[in-house]
Amino acid sequence: MMFRFKVGDKLVCGGFSVKSIPKIPVVGMSSRSKSGLHVLFLDYDFVVWDVVQADLEKLSIYCSHFFILQSDRKVTDKVVFGSYHIVCLDLFTFKQILELHKLSHADQSFKDLAKVSGYREWVLRVGKKGKRNAPFFLKFVNTELISDKKQSYEHFVLLCKLYSEVDDINFDWDFDRKNDKVVHSFTLYNTLKERH
Repeated sequence: MMFRFKVGDKLVCGGFSVKSIPKIPVVGMSSRSKSGLHVLFLDYDFVVWDVVQADLEKLSIYCSHFFILQSDRKVTDKVVFGSYHIVCLDLFTFKQILELHKLSHADQSFKDLAKVSGYREWVLRVGKKGKRNAPFFLKFVNTELISDKKQSYEHFVLLCKLYSEVDDINFDWDFDRKNDKVVHSFTLYNTLKERH
């Protein structure tokens, strides 16, 4: 579409086009539990590990643990860049998750996801995305935080089903088994197609 208009004694000309963005289906896990509380999800695409590690140190005063997943790894000029997913099963309010996101360098589009989603939840990819691999379990970090927060049992069960290593983790869990059921445990959602 082309346009022209006059502003004072100047002629403004321009144009733009509207294109549809290709989408591909991806399987993801929802952050929201039936109780309305959320687990913390963070998504980092192609960052150096030091950035993630510094964020986890900041967040460790609020979170009792972190599951660290990795989906991609790329080396550029001898610097390793990775794509990481972070999961903390402690249950938080929506507002608390927004505050925790502010402390991180996770991808801004991911942090804003629940504000624009009709479900008001964050969805973390657990399956393949085009040519990108499904995230794999990298490690578990216990922050040693003594917290009165309960953890999401259903999210724990889902992580155990996805990653056999999770079942072997020795942690003093305080699960909210009565009220906690993941609302949209696995969701097929569309995402922007990667162009690699």
